[in-house]
Amino acid sequence: MINVKELNKIVDKPYKYGKLDCLQLLRIAYGDKLPKSYKGVSLYNYTEKFDNPQEASKLLVEAIVDYCEQVKHPRFGDIIIVDKVDLIGLYAGNNHMLTAFIDKGIKVIPIIFPVTYWRLVYNG
Repeated sequence: MINVKELNKIVDKPYKYGKLDCLQLLRIAYGDKLPKSYKGVSLYNYTEKFDNPQEASKLLVEAIVDYCEQVKHPRFGDIIIVDKVDLIGLYAGNNHMLTAFIDKGIKVIPIIFPVTYWRLVYNG
């Protein structure tokens, strides 16, 4: 079950790498359903391993492909990868996504670019 109440609290909050970014969106949404780590990197140490969010996002895209299944018809909370830019977000319904922008913070935006939808299938 997606934690909608907590996600609603962060809309329009400022971006903070390691505190409120794309990886933390997934942690807030999925909590304990996420893997503890991927290739030695966790939701708690990635800022120590990567100096910038773009590097962390590339590894996150790899993890999504490994732990999720691609779907054609998204449901609320499914993970979105924006093609060719490693931007990650959550499907918010009505062709919109929740994502984190370094310069704009946490936003709900219309999906107007090519994306793939992914559903978490990891079971610990």
